[in-house]
Amino acid sequence: MKNDLVKIFDFFQAAGNLKNTFRYKSSPKVPKESVADHSWRLALMSFMIADKLKLKINIAKAIKIALVHDLAEAITDDISALLIHNKIVSSRDKHKRENVAMKKLAAMLPKPTAKEITVLWQEYANHSSAEAKYIYALDKLEALTYLSEAGHK
Repeated sequence: MKNDLVKIFDFFQAAGNLKNTFRYKSSPKVPKESVADHSWRLALMSFMIADKLKLKINIAKAIKIALVHDLAEAITDDISALLIHNKIVSSRDKHKRENVAMKKLAAMLPKPTAKEITVLWQEYANHSSAEAKYIYALDKLEALTYLSEAGHK
């Protein structure tokens, strides 16, 4: 039990890198926001919009997916769609880096927690559940909301 808590807090420290991992670095005209800022608002949006629309999804699971969907970026940094579009990084390379990062992060955790986080992250990456599809769509809406707020046209 004590060892598991130590592992979890070590993981929290690694995940805390998301507070200093910035999105849109490859877009000089867009003000930067941290991945943690983005994930927090996505989690907030996930339950509020699902409630309002009376969606038949597991909201707790959707929130968890929102919280872990960009977790790999604590290690990989943000690999934006612009980098992929400009062929600086391939989509395949991005996914490979993120898979390696998630394995490193999961290795820090007690096995049951590691498995849950890995499964949730993979569901998001594969859009393999209603909750993952919902969060994927909201992820795009959150990004557009941020860009609009930032005055990006």
